[in-house]
Amino acid sequence: PASTAKIMTALVALESKKKGVPFTATSEVLAKVDASASEAGAIAGETYSFKDMLHMLMLPSGADAATMLAYSTYGGLDEFCRQMNRKAKELGMKNSSFDNPVGLDISDGYNKTYATAKDYGIMGCYAIQNKQLRKVLARKSYKVKTAGQTLRLKSTNAFFDEYACDSEDFTILGAKTGFTDDAGRTLLAFAENENKDTIVIAFFNAETRETQFGGVRD
Repeated sequence: PASTAKIMTALVALESKKKGVPFTATSEVLAKVDASASEAGAIAGETYSFKDMLHMLMLPSGADAATMLAYSTYGGLDEFCRQMNRKAKELGMKNSSFDNPVGLDISDGYNKTYATAKDYGIMGCYAIQNKQLRKVLARKSYKVKTAGQTLRLKSTNAFFDEYACDSEDFTILGAKTGFTDDAGRTLLAFAENENKDTIVIAFFNAETRETQFGGVRD
């Protein structure tokens, strides 16, 4: 699933008892971030609000934000991943598994993160009902300002610009992208039709950006 798995990361964080708790990044926690993963730009010593971490997670797909959320809500990666799998079971995602909050897979040494499009469709239908997550997914950009740092985040969702949907029948609500060598280009997209019905598309293993966005849009 690559970084579309971060939708589950966001859900678990949003439904935790420590939702809303800020987190001060440490070098020890940031060292847990795999070198191959995309980062939002967190710096050790800076304190990030829960809202900021959610935007760092969703817009630029920050693995540093995913790791910080795991520590701020459940004290570490192991328990956080247990909660991800618990939620997956609760939702009926029978053929999906999580062993990290980033979406890294066997190509990066993580053997137990895998998915099916059907399962991620189920997850997407549940996730888009969360009002806070829905607001974050709808943002094109966001600014994080801490005591010693300003981050200007831009969404990886190309439906907002390069592949904008011109159809009057559909409105794009948001999307989460991903990429790993094994997954290819992945996309979990959310739209609304003229009847206000929500449409969720889980699309895995696209070879090109044109297929990932243009094919789904068209």
